[in-house]
Amino acid sequence: MNKPSSLVDSAWPSMGYSRYTYNDTQIIAAVYGPYESRFSQKSDFQSAIIDVVLSDCLFSIDTSSHEQILKTFFSSIIDTSKYPYLSIMLNFQILSHGCNLLSSCMNAGLEALKFSNIELKTEFLAREYSISSSQIALAIVPKTDMILFSFCKVPLSFSDYKKCVEDLYKESLNLI
Repeated sequence: MNKPSSLVDSAWPSMGYSRYTYNDTQIIAAVYGPYESRFSQKSDFQSAIIDVVLSDCLFSIDTSSHEQILKTFFSSIIDTSKYPYLSIMLNFQILSHGCNLLSSCMNAGLEALKFSNIELKTEFLAREYSISSSQIALAIVPKTDMILFSFCKVPLSFSDYKKCVEDLYKESLNLI
């Protein structure tokens, strides 16, 4: 796989990268680090600091809320205790997006992290579902029913939620 050098900042060597497509959403993810934080007051002597940058080529959406969600999510997935006092940056470039933006960023980030050999607490599979007037983003540990992430924009009935989890579980069984 060739590094997409025109889309990835060359200030730090990219430790891992991936290009992920699902339906009408296409994401490039790059992982930089672990490197020593430039801001010592931000450093944590117990664990790594995770930074997330989400860029939209078309500038069509506000990405700040997605950045915070992804930062929190990846901070719980990466084994940050293995990298004390260091920073790890995940950079996502949105090439095109549909209704699967959040889960596509999660899956692209996972592939980039695996390519970078950064230690993870677990792997996952993420998907987004649209049911009635609601949309839900889910991430589970493959081949288990352990839910790592669940985000609903509006309330969802328990039966609809259960169906989404079951569908994602069945999809995870098909992974190698």
